[in-house]
Amino acid sequence: MYYEVLDNVVSLDLGVAFAMVEGSIALTSATQTVQADFDEIIPMAYAKFRADLPLSRLWIGVEAQGVSYSDSSLVEYNAQIGWESELGLGIEAGWRAVQIEFDEFDDMDSATLDIDGPYAAINFHF
Repeated sequence: MYYEVLDNVVSLDLGVAFAMVEGSIALTSATQTVQADFDEIIPMAYAKFRADLPLSRLWIGVEAQGVSYSDSSLVEYNAQIGWESELGLGIEAGWRAVQIEFDEFDDMDSATLDIDGPYAAINFHF
């Protein structure tokens, strides 16, 4: 859910996003194995910025959502550059990252996960 603050050459959206975090983690030592399962829906702040570059059909943008509470945080963001034809067919490429850090989450004492890297997409705007 978001509110469109600006919608012209520069676009700005602000709102709330929800992430469903579900999975399990197993830790094994020489003498024992411990497994923790988790399943949560987490509300997060959401923001998206996009600027159309004049006379080129190119655009740049950043999109982020995240929440931080106590020693736990969940942040997801991407930065991209794209191009869109007059018919609405477009391409984009950028960098995407997800960072999760939980302290005392469900049955776990703590967990950290960082995933990031480049991406490319073909899209159609209708």
